[in-house]
Amino acid sequence: MSLMYLIARVPNDGAHRLAWEIGTRPIPGNAIRELELLIGINAVDRLLGGSLTPSRSEGAKIERWSDGAVRANDFYQPTALRWGDKPSERKPSGWRMPMPGRTAQRDASRFRRPLPSEPLPRLA
Repeated sequence: MSLMYLIARVPNDGAHRLAWEIGTRPIPGNAIRELELLIGINAVDRLLGGSLTPSRSEGAKIERWSDGAVRANDFYQPTALRWGDKPSERKPSGWRMPMPGRTAQRDASRFRRPLPSEPLPRLA
């Protein structure tokens, strides 16, 4: 794979991570269009150029779109990396998908269906 060297300065860590996230998608043009549908037309260009920093809601949309690879506070962090340098790997966030059935384990008797031979429970 050939690497293009850009002289333009990387404005911040968020722009760098966003460029990598877009560039590593199978079809980068589609990735830009998806992101523009979420945050608005020309916003991606302005984010990459450094003339725009995302609001809290825009940052949350970008974070969801990138599966946590680009966070809203990244756009406020300087970086010494060039466009061609790979960003550092992130530790996964502390949020995890809830385990199915886990919440029903607490006092599961409320959720258990009575057998046909058992009488229905009385409500007080």
